[in-house]
Amino acid sequence: MECAYCGIDFNGKPYRRDGEIYCSKECADADGEERFGLEDEEYDDYGDDVEEEDLEEEF
Repeated sequence: MECAYCGIDFNGKPYRRDGEIYCSKECADADGEERFGLEDEEYDDYGDDVEEEDLEEEF
């Protein structure tokens, strides 16, 4: 497999985020920061508010 961020061919367990495959969490975080302008901590919480609102609307 090839990492979507650094381009390294790697074997082993991939890290997946937003439909992309990365060799590590660090590459996934770096790509997220470049694409969306989010820091690591912000990316972990990205979308949490939307999910909570969706749950409230369903009930």
